[in-house]
Amino acid sequence: MLIALKVLVLRSNFISTVPALAFERNHLLRSINLADNLFHGCDTASLTGLLNLEHLDLGQNKLSDLPPEFLDPEKDFFLSLRGNGWTCDCSALHLYNWALKSRFYVEKLTCQGPMVLQNRSLWEIPALELCNETDIYTTLSSHTFDIVTSTTVTDVELVTIILCVIALFLGIMLLASIIIIIILS
Repeated sequence: MLIALKVLVLRSNFISTVPALAFERNHLLRSINLADNLFHGCDTASLTGLLNLEHLDLGQNKLSDLPPEFLDPEKDFFLSLRGNGWTCDCSALHLYNWALKSRFYVEKLTCQGPMVLQNRSLWEIPALELCNETDIYTTLSSHTFDIVTSTTVTDVELVTIILCVIALFLGIMLLASIIIIIILS
């Protein structure tokens, strides 16, 4: 076991997975280069034990998204994701949010899908183009991240207005139902 390891370079090795807890005892590991491999996804437990991680290179793989649990909002490290085929939909909101909070993240991520967003940068797409207000609410309910910090002020205002209009509409419908019940009684 290489517990004193600080830099690990496994670039271009046809690796498709990193086992869960693979780095559990590598507390000193600061940089991991896994670029140019065959990763389709990332196990959320694969970063367990990386207390001093500063740089993770997952560029030029076959990633289309990352699970929300993979990006711990409390950890801040340089994450290279260039050259992957990103799916730019609601599943990308946690990545978008994490990247905005990160001190290091600056790379452009190009969308491969859906077709209407193809070849656009993820960072240039307003949240409401990634998913509608119902999807945003569902995503917010199921993940522990804050959409407000992941959008521009204009998008935040738009999301707030839409949610307020929906709440107002539901309130009016409830009030109308109560009035109808009282009248028919």
